Amino acid sequence: QWEICRSLHKSGKMFIVATNIMDNVSLKGRPSTSELNDIFTMMKNGVNGFMLTSETSVSTNGPLAVRYLCKACNRYSNILNKRKIKNDVRRK
Repeated sequence: QWEICRSLHKSGKMFIVATNIMDNVSLKGRPSTSELNDIFTMMKNGVNGFMLTSETSVSTNGPLAVRYLCKACNRYSNILNKRKIKNDVRRK
């Protein structure tokens, strides 16, 4: 899965991840550490978006899953941008 993400990113193609990425929110009302780690890793590997499937269509916690995903993406985007800036400064 990670190799596919990396190769798509390197080739310049846009891609989204469409899995039950926030499935734990549907079941327990909050994401698991491994789900959050997967989101971070996919963002680090260049994913262009996420698609929530059963989390929003079947679960009563659909809006909560969307909020958690948005919050995680915003936080991880800030982290990755800070890393990029730090690495750019080091290269100069």
